[in-house]
Amino acid sequence: MERMLGHVRVLLGGLADEQLAHVHALPWLSFDEQAALTAPSTLAPPFPRGPLLHGWFEDQVRRTPQAPALTGSDAQGRRIELSYAQLNERANRLAHQLRARGVRPNHLVGLRTERNAELVIGLLAILKAGGAYLPLDPVYPTERAAFMVQDAGVQLVLTQASLRPGLAALPVQTLCIDDASAADFSDAQD
Repeated sequence: MERMLGHVRVLLGGLADEQLAHVHALPWLSFDEQAALTAPSTLAPPFPRGPLLHGWFEDQVRRTPQAPALTGSDAQGRRIELSYAQLNERANRLAHQLRARGVRPNHLVGLRTERNAELVIGLLAILKAGGAYLPLDPVYPTERAAFMVQDAGVQLVLTQASLRPGLAALPVQTLCIDDASAADFSDAQD
């Protein structure tokens, strides 16, 4: 309550100042609060160095390679179940294809897939290739996806064959996850 009262005092002081002509220019924070917000933080510890998400995943692959890692469906709606070893193998294969297409560390790759097993495979593959991903939800209008791709400077979009036509107007390369691994999913059906 005391802090809120202090904010009201600062606001009223701003109202009394004749130089402030617009309401949006009125101050809410005291000088000390403004200084605290703009000063470098000494409270937060530095970002920890260590394994990244795909590194943790690979640790789990080594510990339990045959354990179920992913149960879901593929782009055709077929039910699949992948072990950690199978998921890792497919993500590695796709990561090699991404590297062959020029994906390097900190390279931004668009990821436009339905919410199925291929989304997980694609995400892991991008990370394993060293890239970062830009999520492009398939429900986004083409104009929105085009703006995001252009604004972020994305040159490659990882997608599914059924979603590729929606990317035809964009100035990007596409790589279809399901085309690259269609044969891989045939052995994982019910």
